[in-house]
Amino acid sequence: MYAALVEAGSNSKILHIIEEYAQNLHDSDDFDKLADNFAPLMHTIGLIWTHSPFFNSVSDIVLLLQCVCNDLIAQVSSMFCVYVDIL
Repeated sequence: MYAALVEAGSNSKILHIIEEYAQNLHDSDDFDKLADNFAPLMHTIGLIWTHSPFFNSVSDIVLLLQCVCNDLIAQVSSMFCVYVDIL
């Protein structure tokens, strides 16, 4: 039980680190801003993969990257829909 509590606390700290980058990615309404936020987010995820004692399994990183990809696809799709509507 204690080990699970320690792991949950560590994972919470790790995810808090990327919260600002992920929120900026999610809230971006401009493709250039989106691209500017993407590189630091991916760099931070790489650091998490390298240094986290618990959040370094393939399944955890794949799940995190899937969430980032889904949000990125949603953001680009909404930008594309606005662009198409303008044409």
